[in-house]
Amino acid sequence: MRAQRVVGVSGDPTAVVFALIAELVEIDGEKIVYEDLLAMDLNDVLALQSEVAGANFQGLRRRLRALVHFGFGVEELAAMDFSELSYWLEAVNEHNRSVTDAARGGD
Repeated sequence: MRAQRVVGVSGDPTAVVFALIAELVEIDGEKIVYEDLLAMDLNDVLALQSEVAGANFQGLRRRLRALVHFGFGVEELAAMDFSELSYWLEAVNEHNRSVTDAARGGD
């Protein structure tokens, strides 16, 4: 519940998950906050995800593969901070929604 309040009404479906990770994780005995997670390197975020929820993050892996399909290199993705990565993930989601809408005859 608290994780949902932290992210508010976010368009990013993973935002609540990351807020939940921030609620559960301590680093060197100190609590972290959502914004700390956003500032971490991708490799660190993925390691925390794996620790907190393991296989439940297959959806994120699938979304990262979609970014590779769109032309991003693995090294390039690993160098992104989380906020930049979130931006591109949402851009891919928006693209996919547009393609789906067009296929259905929408705008």
